Amino acid sequence: MKYNRDSTINHELVQKYPNCLQDFDEIIFNDDDSLDSKPNDFNNVKVINLDDVEISVSREQNNRQRNKTMDTTFVISNENKEEMLLVELRFNYTNLKNLKLSELKGKIEGSCLLLNDLIHEKYIFIFKTNVTPVARNRLSRMNPKPPQNYEVMDLDKLKETYF
Repeated sequence: MKYNRDSTINHELVQKYPNCLQDFDEIIFNDDDSLDSKPNDFNNVKVINLDDVEISVSREQNNRQRNKTMDTTFVISNENKEEMLLVELRFNYTNLKNLKLSELKGKIEGSCLLLNDLIHEKYIFIFKTNVTPVARNRLSRMNPKPPQNYEVMDLDKLKETYF
């Protein structure tokens, strides 16, 4: 399954909260403290900023406490179906001992509350390339173990797999 720009742009969340549709490179730039300028890795890729959706939904519901969410989602599809891929950006992690399963699960659960769609079975956690093996190792050593569908990768692997 690959990124579907048209379906992402026309998603019901974008129709209701147009400000949540954002440039993926811009989101990466805002999330990665080590970058001095916006990258050009994902030209013309628009994604749904779930943090912004959650802020809007919280305001609509009398400023209820905000749920944690994954950073972004976008539609991936093949000839048979469309699904939402949930992606969390973790570029600024230096101490992976601070990576907690309960926090990851909470982000997934909060995101699922916002989406009325079929959600892809894999949940993607993006780390910098040099941290990815360590993050993968950390997840595998967690107790209790995270589900097998929690996938750690870098941006290159995300691009290769879903774009």
